[in-house]
Amino acid sequence: MKKIALRLTTLLVGMLCVLSCDQDPTTIGQDLIGVDPNDIIKETEFEVTAYSQRLDAVQTGRQIVSTADRPHVLGIYDDPIYGRTEYSFVSQLSLPFAGLDFGSHDTDTDMTNPVPAPLIERVSIEIPYYSTITGIDGESREFELDSLFNGDVTYKVEIFRNNYFINSLNPNNLDEDQVYFNDEKSLVENSLDPTPIYSNSSFKPDNLEVEVLDRDFEVEQRKTPRFIISEQSDISCIAGCEDPNVQDQYVLNSPYTELIQYFQDTILNQEGSSVLASDSNFQNYFRGLYFKVTPSGAGGNAIYVNLADAHVNLQVLVSNRDTSDLDGDGDVNEINTISSAFRFDFSPRSVQFIDQEIPVNIENEITSNSNNNGAERLFLKGGPGSAAIIKLFPSDSEFDAFLENNWLINDAYLDFYVDQSRFTGINGEIEPERILVYNARNGEILADYNFTSSNVSALNSNTVHLGRLERETEDDLSSKGVKYRIRLTNHLNSLLNSTNPINDPIAVVVSQNVNVITGQRIKDATDSIELENVPLSTVIAPEGTVLHGNLSTDPDKRLQLKVFYTETN
Repeated sequence: MKKIALRLTTLLVGMLCVLSCDQDPTTIGQDLIGVDPNDIIKETEFEVTAYSQRLDAVQTGRQIVSTADRPHVLGIYDDPIYGRTEYSFVSQLSLPFAGLDFGSHDTDTDMTNPVPAPLIERVSIEIPYYSTITGIDGESREFELDSLFNGDVTYKVEIFRNNYFINSLNPNNLDEDQVYFNDEKSLVENSLDPTPIYSNSSFKPDNLEVEVLDRDFEVEQRKTPRFIISEQSDISCIAGCEDPNVQDQYVLNSPYTELIQYFQDTILNQEGSSVLASDSNFQNYFRGLYFKVTPSGAGGNAIYVNLADAHVNLQVLVSNRDTSDLDGDGDVNEINTISSAFRFDFSPRSVQFIDQEIPVNIENEITSNSNNNGAERLFLKGGPGSAAIIKLFPSDSEFDAFLENNWLINDAYLDFYVDQSRFTGINGEIEPERILVYNARNGEILADYNFTSSNVSALNSNTVHLGRLERETEDDLSSKGVKYRIRLTNHLNSLLNSTNPINDPIAVVVSQNVNVITGQRIKDATDSIELENVPLSTVIAPEGTVLHGNLSTDPDKRLQLKVFYTETN
């Protein structure tokens, strides 16, 4: 059975002290060998085998990191090496509450003062970007978008009503979750309403704070930068208003916009029907929103959005007769009107669609890899792209010879050098800052992974094990990348100390956030080593890179396993 999640396994490695106190062997951290006055720490290198593996479609349903974090990508990313990738998604909506009620209920039809029908004041569709506050200017805040790629280029975005039902359980086996993959966009597109709810032919995200205005166009609320569509009705209060002794009366001065009328027809006009009685009924009736992207021309932009706080908000003037005399004035025929917000959250049932066509020349280089001998170059690309497979000990005899050593591994690492010839004339900002390694056979992370680093920012988390991209000019993101150092000290010690060591290959992937290690299934693994899952942080990573392999024509940059060790007897 294929694995759905990377297992979170911590392997504790005991360091044995078998020498006198003034000759204690030490593990090496951050390139420091430490005190070694008697020259007891020795160094060696192992030849490894490394090759690329093209990935099939990847699981993209239920991209959940936490209740507050459901990352998706919206837009178009043009990679100078790997070509264009397009990101769309669909998500169901959830009712604000079961038995949704918009007021205006009169049981006495003879009343001369009927309860007015509800009026929609405003409709908004909102999906927050990931952003960081950088300053305050008066009452306004200034933000920087955390993950925007090719931000100056526009594209077309459309929102359609989805008519395809997104299952949470497998209809053929109700004990299993339903799994959706990035290449299943046709399931949705073949059943869409023909006309979009919204269309913008030149969309481009911005980092501006969003100001929500009230009926008098005063700032009512300030929100972080987000994808937002907000339309307001032209409504006036013609009586009462500020006078508590006079009943409020509102009038719609002009017809609703198309967007507001759409939600009037599909939501408010369903009041009293079974479709608003429960979430399941509603999601079978209104099956969500589909966000479709189309290139407007050359290029595009892509950005991370957080569906955990995404919603459709209906601001409605709701009127009810005060039959229970809630205000205690003795009048049970008066009508109270209040402005009420009805928030329809994006539900966890969502699917990210990724359209990606890797250029033929890259495909040919990947397929020409040799699983037995390795490759000159390694190709890493996020999404349904490409991963690398590393065999630290290519043969059983080499692995057995390693296990026969009575060693304490003080330090061990792989240096993955960037093939800079592939980035000639390309800004270094397109190179991924992080790569991630894990057991290619069973999906487990390695013993060097530090779970306590999850509290550190994604950019600087787990850098001892998973080193950040070293650049020609430090701290200059436009500078060319040089190498990634992946430390495997604890992994090798765990093999030496295990009663049942297994010579498992290691997978290497691009990662947008090494703290996010939840696994997503690969649809069809066909290589001789079947890589069955990749981390969620790889699935949503637009970027890619090219690294020197073990057969690189540059001997100084060939991939090797470098080991510092102490003999323990």
